[in-house]
This record gives sequence, C-alpha cells and structure tokens, in this order.
Amino acid sequence: MRAIQKPMTLYDMIRLTALRTLASSALAGFVAFVIGWLSPGPYSNTVILYAIAIPFFVTPFLSWMTAAALRDARAAQIRADELAYTDSLTGALNRRAFFEANAPTDDAAAHTHRRAILFIDIDNFKAINDAYGHEGGDAVLRSFAKRLQVCVRKSDLVVRFGGEEFVVEAEDLLPQDAEKVAQRISRAAREDCVPFRNETIRYSVSIGVTCGDATSPIDQLLAAADAQLYLAKNAGRDCIRSDGAGMTDAAAAPSGRRVARAAAR
Repeated sequence: MRAIQKPMTLYDMIRLTALRTLASSALAGFVAFVIGWLSPGPYSNTVILYAIAIPFFVTPFLSWMTAAALRDARAAQIRADELAYTDSLTGALNRRAFFEANAPTDDAAAHTHRRAILFIDIDNFKAINDAYGHEGGDAVLRSFAKRLQVCVRKSDLVVRFGGEEFVVEAEDLLPQDAEKVAQRISRAAREDCVPFRNETIRYSVSIGVTCGDATSPIDQLLAAADAQLYLAKNAGRDCIRSDGAGMTDAAAAPSGRRVARAAAR
C-alpha cells in the first residue's frame, strides 16, 4: 500500500519560503557579480546590492503563494488517498488497501515474520437491518469499527472486508496470542451498546483465526480464517474458532447450548 503523505504544516511553508528567498538572492547576487566583473563600471556595486536586495522583497510573496498551492495540492492528494484506501463509513482500511499491503515482496526479512488473520463477522446483521433499517446497521458498523481499533495494536491492519465482515492482520503473534486478541474483540462487541434514536442496539460477532508466516499466500490465510469463521457460525455464533491452539468459546454459554442453537436453525 502506498504511504499516505503528511499534510504540509505552517513550519514547512515558512521554511520553503525562506529557502527560496535565500536561494534567489544568492543566485541574483552571483549573476550581478559576474556581470560586474566582466563589465566593470561605476555602478557595479550598486547593481550587485540591488540584485541581492530585490529578491528579499519579491521572492517571499511569490514563494508563499507557491507554498500555499503545494499545501492545497498535497491536501487534495491526501484526501484522494484516503478515499482510495479507506472505507468511508467506518474509517477502516478497505479491500484494496489490504491486498496492496499484502502484495508479494522480495524482502528476505519478511520471511521470518509470523502473522495472524482474524476474520470477523457481525452476527445476525440482516436482522439488525430489518429491525432498525440501514441507518441502524450503519451505526453498528461504525461503533464496532471504533471498538475494533481499540482492541488491536496500531501496527495491525483493520479492514472492512465487505458488508458486515472485517479482517484484522497482526504480525508476530503466536496462535494463543491471536486468540486472546479475538477474545478481546468478541467481548468488546458483546458489551457495546449502540444508541440509535430512542433505542439501544446490541450485537455480537463470530471470529475465525489462523496463523502463518509471511511466505504464506494471503489468499490461503484468508481461506483458512474464513473456514474457521464458518465453524464459529455453525457453533451457534458469538464464538471464536482457531486452527492454531484449538477453539475458544467467547461467550459464557456452555458449548452444548451452542450446538443446540446451531441444530435448531
């Protein structure tokens, strides 16, 4: 994924203006000196003085206008990058950003890194949309995305993969640590109370977890995590399944009740 540029600050604009002013004065003074040396005359020193002084009055104004134009152009580029790589509803990364970040690389150091993929699905999201409309569903998506960001590290990728599905990619996590992150996410969702009009929307999530190294194809890791998510859904939802260190039920309900709920569907 292409790195997003930083906004141009007031300090950057002042520095650019000062450097351009000094550079133009030095260049003008040098040119005037060379001309005066090649064609000496009684006014050579005066010409050199004016050549140095005039840019100090003219260049700052022109340079400031240039800096302002660069600031606006950079802001527009940053906004375009955000729209290209960010989900506009939740602020999470989108699929394009995820796959560009996982593009094949020749970096040998990356081969020593482990990474975990958490595939997350909001349970019964269609029922939420049916009960509260798409505005209620959007409120849940925004709220969960915020809680998801709090549950993971800043270096982890948080992606809205599509609809009510989210993906978290975390580097250097053992399977048991990845499951702990999944437990934290599951608990945060279950404890969330989304205010919507005069009501409160409650929801839960199902999570599939898989781990691999940087040489594992991302499609393969996604498929493995998705398979675990499917098992979590079949287990009655609101739980976690992992192909690493076994399975973890996130909710307090006993596993037998989950099987009964799955069978009743």
